[in-house]
Amino acid sequence: KYRHTMHAFSVGYPGGLENDERQDARALADYLGMPFHDVELTTSEMISFFPELVFLRDDPIADIAGFGYYSVMKLAKEHNVPVVLQGQGGDELFWGYGWVQDAARASARKLQRANKPIGTLARYVVLDLPHGLSRMQLGEWAHRLGGLRDGWESLRRDRASSPDQMVFYDLVPDFCHSMTETRTIYNKSFREQMNGTTATSLFTFARPWPNIDVTLTRLICDTYLRENGVTQGDRLGMASSIEMRLPLLDHVLVETVIGLRKARTDVDQPPKAWLKAALKDVLPADVINRPKRGFSPPVMEWHRALFAVHGASLRDGYLYQNGVLTSESAAQLSSGPFPNNSTTPLSFKALVLEQWCQRMKSQASYD
Repeated sequence: KYRHTMHAFSVGYPGGLENDERQDARALADYLGMPFHDVELTTSEMISFFPELVFLRDDPIADIAGFGYYSVMKLAKEHNVPVVLQGQGGDELFWGYGWVQDAARASARKLQRANKPIGTLARYVVLDLPHGLSRMQLGEWAHRLGGLRDGWESLRRDRASSPDQMVFYDLVPDFCHSMTETRTIYNKSFREQMNGTTATSLFTFARPWPNIDVTLTRLICDTYLRENGVTQGDRLGMASSIEMRLPLLDHVLVETVIGLRKARTDVDQPPKAWLKAALKDVLPADVINRPKRGFSPPVMEWHRALFAVHGASLRDGYLYQNGVLTSESAAQLSSGPFPNNSTTPLSFKALVLEQWCQRMKSQASYD
């Protein structure tokens, strides 16, 4: 019936939660004249499917939104749609993540200070009173003591890091927490095998640094985009025999964006400024100007439920038995700690890795 017609698919959650995008998705589908289909994801379904979900991703990808990816692809299959278009790459190419913009600016400032003594806090502080902020944003600015707190954190970070290290993932609370915790949770013999290497080597480059904006764009694409979004989207699509295509990663578009960025920085423009300007005559203004929301489930509810059912697998599981975790850290992680400011806590990453190792070991024995 709908041959040659594009369909739209989305997921939602019981109770009309804030992160349920179905209403917005349906409105855009209606505007574009596309049949709309959705599926509601429950916590119990996600919990029971979790071990299989980890297996289907083939690599230990710790993204709690993975069940949404899988469910969208499965829904498309049920409607005989063999190919889906997805928007991966928009955030990575067009400064959709505020922290990456902050990292680019902080790296540029670090480079400017490279030949000056780091010494004084005054070099790191900008105390200009901002204009045009909402009451909430102004409150946050005041909470940060204007530029004092940010300046102190930048000074401390630059003092602690290698002069050749760009500012990048060290702005992300999850990364910083993991860097701290892995000094104690790993078994001593496992730490020795790491030979002192750390993840900061990913964004450490000999001077002179290459173009900072382009380098950080490449880094976020080579790490989060390629190893998380693209990989799990492709594999969870294939689980339902669905092909995923990514128009925003078309090589001509990517080459155009990078070429423009080499010629003229856009790091101080609003997020996705170039993309929004290109689409302003194609999409309604309310879509263009809508605040960013991630493809995110009710994270805390799912996290608690996951550890209530599967957390015990960490206590004496594969990671402990094979000398990666100490018995104390395995027990601690099995309770599912979720520090403030975390998005993907270390406990969830450990649980995904544990489940993946157990399943792969079982699969190898079966084969």
